[in-house]
Amino acid sequence: MLHAHYSNRTERLAATLAAVIRDPSRAPDPCRDEVVVVNNAGMGRWLQLEVARANGIAANLRLVFPAEMTWELLKAALPGVPSDNPFAPRQLAWHLFGLLDEVASRPGFEAVARYAGGDDYRQWTLARRLAGLFDQYVVFRPDWIAAWEAGESRDWQADLWRALVGRLGDRHWARLHRAFVDAMARDEIDRSLLPPRVNVFGIPTLSPAYLDLLAAVSRHVDVHLYWFNPCRQFWAEIIAPREAGETQDAHYEQGNSLLANWGRQGRETLDQLQDLSPHDDEDYVAGDDNTLLANVQRDILDLVERGEAGAVPWPADGDDTIAIHACHGPMREIEVLHDQLLARFAADSGLEPTDVLVMTPDIETYAPFIDAVFSTAPEHLRIPFSIADRGLRLRLPVIQAFLTLLTVVEDRATPEFVTGLLQTRAVAAAFEAWRAALPA
Repeated sequence: MLHAHYSNRTERLAATLAAVIRDPSRAPDPCRDEVVVVNNAGMGRWLQLEVARANGIAANLRLVFPAEMTWELLKAALPGVPSDNPFAPRQLAWHLFGLLDEVASRPGFEAVARYAGGDDYRQWTLARRLAGLFDQYVVFRPDWIAAWEAGESRDWQADLWRALVGRLGDRHWARLHRAFVDAMARDEIDRSLLPPRVNVFGIPTLSPAYLDLLAAVSRHVDVHLYWFNPCRQFWAEIIAPREAGETQDAHYEQGNSLLANWGRQGRETLDQLQDLSPHDDEDYVAGDDNTLLANVQRDILDLVERGEAGAVPWPADGDDTIAIHACHGPMREIEVLHDQLLARFAADSGLEPTDVLVMTPDIETYAPFIDAVFSTAPEHLRIPFSIADRGLRLRLPVIQAFLTLLTVVEDRATPEFVTGLLQTRAVAAAFEAWRAALPA
């Protein structure tokens, strides 16, 4: 059965997951892993702590990402599916890197040749970007992939995809998805190969194809979707003011403009989820604080637009639950963040560093500044922290140093450049060993 749990508080969704896990009447097989699909490692770690806090222990939880879970289900249901997905972005980037050399001279690839021809760095950058795009296409636009493989498009991306399929075969998500759904519908599956239960937690956007897959699995095992829903009213048909002039469909309506503007993807996912008629469970919390943030949250929760008759007035000046800071650069942003967090901890003795999540659109840019500010603070002002979702180059400074060294071909080797390299621990250690080997 497909269960959908809705709440406007992520911690309430975590409490619901913990209740499902500890309920003996819902335990399909206590000796097997409890599969929980999460969007990133940070969410997984937080969820483990919340389950442990609620149940006293978080044992036998297997946290997986959507792509990993999908491929495991495909292998369980279909014969001939390889152990590893050859179309996963990391592997795909290398295949594309090799293919770009081969196709650059073909008609239709003039733009690719102008951008990346003869430049390995640009070619690799383009290959990584295309790998990410193709990974999105097979999940969110399988109709494009089917049309490309049928030869219905002569676009250069379509030609490149056909070259990929010629090299890797056609065992990719877009083609396997339909075969999987059909096999599940015909009950052509060994149920012992399926996990006893699937929990999908906190993933804001699910493609129609992924929802179809979960619906197919739910005919054999329980599937629980824990979906953050900021509004308890039906908001699948609201549109933003800027969209009002783009549609002639009279059944659309305008609700809370903030939700309509920023919740477009969630609106579409909610609409598709409701079409599957899941067993719904709602746990919404309105709150009674008269702060700026609480009022905005209540407006979204009840689909209220400010300015309507009877709306609650805004709080008085001085409320800082929503604050905007204008800073001249990333370093200053992190310094202000550090000061603001210290002020919050001082004002609320119950607030712990583990309760704080800081989000940024580009962790690669901010990670060095975070480390510089948070690691060098005086001991009595130091805030424990960790940086999640960093790439390999940030986790291993020697790789960053090597990539920096490659830029000396195009840039000047200034004193600052050389000093920065020598401050890398691996480089400094190598020169220390070299100096020690010199004759006295």
